[in-house]
Amino acid sequence: MSILFLINSFVNNDTTKTGVEVVVQVDICRCLTEPGTTEWFKKTREKCDQLISKEIGVNDWKKVNFSKNPILNSRWQSLKISCGS
Repeated sequence: MSILFLINSFVNNDTTKTGVEVVVQVDICRCLTEPGTTEWFKKTREKCDQLISKEIGVNDWKKVNFSKNPILNSRWQSLKISCGS
C-alpha cells in the first residue's frame, strides 16, 4: 500500500459556506470507537463507512452478515483488534 493512498484515505475535505476548505482527519480506529453523537463522527460518518468497507474488502460493511462469512468476519475481527477494540 502506497503512502499516497494512506494519506488520501485519512483526509476528508469539507468546504464550508465561506469557501474555506477544512481538512478533517479521519482515523479508521476513531471511526470504530467514537460515539455516534459527536460532531466529529457526524461529519465523518460517510468517510468512516467507506474506510471500513475498503479495509475489509466489501462495498458496504453495514450490510455484511459476519456470522455467515468467516473470511469477512476474520477481517472485521482483525480490524477491531488492531484498533484495540
